[in-house]
Amino acid sequence: MPGMVYKKPWSYDAGKPHIFVCYSHVDRSAVLGQIRILHDAGFNIWFDEGMHAGSEWPEELANAISGCESLLYFVTPDSVATRNCRDEVQYAREHKKRIVVVHLKETK
Repeated sequence: MPGMVYKKPWSYDAGKPHIFVCYSHVDRSAVLGQIRILHDAGFNIWFDEGMHAGSEWPEELANAISGCESLLYFVTPDSVATRNCRDEVQYAREHKKRIVVVHLKETK
């Protein structure tokens, strides 16, 4: 929803099943709008805003993906060009996670 301003993101409940969100930071505002809708509908959402200061990124990302119910991948030209996104999707595949793809922009 263009023009909407979203409050600082919420935190997720580490004790409950969650959805891991994979996206390019270039697309952050569009992604936040979409995951806010899911959060407000009661889904437990993990995305990098939930990372703890000083944590080891690779380890925390690996734990969040290996513990997720599914990975929600927001596809844009920027996300497919981002190595971190490709690595997250590959790690989810290796761990037999369900991957849900949302095309935000036409992407080859």
